[in-house]
Amino acid sequence: MRYEVTQNSNTTPEILDLLAQDEKYIVRGEVAVNPSTSLETLDLLAQDKNADVRGQVAVNPSTSLETLDLLAHDKGEYVRYGVAKNPNASPEILKLLAQDKNADVRAAAKKNLRM
Repeated sequence: MRYEVTQNSNTTPEILDLLAQDEKYIVRGEVAVNPSTSLETLDLLAQDKNADVRGQVAVNPSTSLETLDLLAHDKGEYVRYGVAKNPNASPEILKLLAQDKNADVRAAAKKNLRM
């Protein structure tokens, strides 16, 4: 049931803040992509031990540039790929990721730079 609550667009930021502390990474990941999640909670989830959760933060268009910059240096390729696809990633971040060691990350960053 907690998972379903995270996917509801009417869920309040306060409830999402509570669910961001859930023991199940899949619940935290859904909080990370919910458009109603607060910036503070996104910042917290950007430091999650689970790379899938950090990757969900990376693709959320509401994620701050500061957090995207932090995630652009993440050891997880999936996380960096999410940043490279984020429509609000800065040109500086995308230029950095266009030089990434992972070919998928490089390609996504270059494509996002051209848009």
